[in-house]
Amino acid sequence: MKNKFDFLGPLVVLLLIGLSYSTYRLHKECRIYKEKAAQLEVTAASVGQAPQETTTVKTDKGDITVVSTEPLKATKKVIEARHKEDMKVAQGAGVRPKDVDEISHIEVSTGDSVTVPVKEEPFGGLSTHFEDDYTRIDVLIDSAMTATIDYEMRDSIVVLSTRKRHSILFGLIKWKGKAKVEAFSKNPKAKVQSVEVLERLE
Repeated sequence: MKNKFDFLGPLVVLLLIGLSYSTYRLHKECRIYKEKAAQLEVTAASVGQAPQETTTVKTDKGDITVVSTEPLKATKKVIEARHKEDMKVAQGAGVRPKDVDEISHIEVSTGDSVTVPVKEEPFGGLSTHFEDDYTRIDVLIDSAMTATIDYEMRDSIVVLSTRKRHSILFGLIKWKGKAKVEAFSKNPKAKVQSVEVLERLE
């Protein structure tokens, strides 16, 4: 006849398995929260002044400035609070703030100094014209010495998201390095002043 306490052995084993699994899950969640806290701490210290590297690359059209930075992690609330105006524009285009995974800000300045000939117009005014691959400026000064400036500026900003690929043992073990973002303008007269990338932290 079986002892009425025989069921205690399997029950204790089940309880131990359950407790071990719960401890493992708690440890894993704790580690994830610690990682998130560390990422948010870096973001809090770096937002608005993310570390940036600048490299000048020579091309056929002139020197191009490439700015590199690392993406920062931020919560949905931080992204929405920091970029309220951008979110309003995005909402107008049908984007819901809760669907935004990443937002990038690239500040670019364009400047140049050129000398162009001035032409006398038949009606007595003056005019001048300048144009290159990215800029067109027309200036017309009438006989009353009032200037009309008609201009168009085009640009092409390139943004690359990169991770260095590493491998050992003839490619059997592979891993990726930290994410980096490279941004540059194809217009040699335009300089990228700063780049900030906020990735949503789930």
